[in-house]
Amino acid sequence: MALSVGIAILPYGRQIGYPLMLLFTLVHEAGHGVAALLVGGSWSEFHMFSDGSGYASVRYSGKLASAITSAGGLVGPAIASMFGFAFSIKPRASRLWLGFLAIFFLWLLIFKASIDSSGSATDITHIFVGTVVALCGLSAFKANALWCQLLTLFLSIQLGMSVFSRGDYLFTPTANTSVGTSPSDVGHMAEALGGPSWLWGAVCAAISVAALCFGLYIVLRYGGNDEAPTTATDEIAAKIKS
Repeated sequence: MALSVGIAILPYGRQIGYPLMLLFTLVHEAGHGVAALLVGGSWSEFHMFSDGSGYASVRYSGKLASAITSAGGLVGPAIASMFGFAFSIKPRASRLWLGFLAIFFLWLLIFKASIDSSGSATDITHIFVGTVVALCGLSAFKANALWCQLLTLFLSIQLGMSVFSRGDYLFTPTANTSVGTSPSDVGHMAEALGGPSWLWGAVCAAISVAALCFGLYIVLRYGGNDEAPTTATDEIAAKIKS
């Protein structure tokens, strides 16, 4: 947590935190894609830009499916953070979570990451997602348990903090990206369900905060519990330690 705050206040903190901004974009766009699949739609590709914006090409049928798909990107980082917190309480669980992330983002990289007209795979999408796959994969299969827990917690904290640091987007009816100006996610929700965009932004904010609180509760409630002693020696050592 101190490292997370330090990045924000250090000189050149924006440059140092640039990969973390891209991480938020990656999970945000993946949230749209996964939500589209959950409502019976399709997800053809996604793309990220160097300014931190991005888009996911999805198809769905119906106004409710449209709203859920739009909300998926808004609450995706908080839900991913919640799962990260939950898996961080045990070393083995942290390793499994990082392994899952490596496999999921590798699938994303191979089947969903778009390529430019020349067929090149060297844009920011492939470079960054490939780096995430390598980091999570090597950590899951090669690093020690403590590193897996620390990395899982760090990523979860970053995604949790991004809910607030980029929370203004929840109440913006339009979005300015590298492909131009278009209705924002809450703007799409308002078009699909009616009502003002800020109302749906508040709903997504409430869901995100609830998910983060649940994840933190799991960490604070169960994170300090050691594994049960397996031998008499371990039991004696645990009593002496306590």
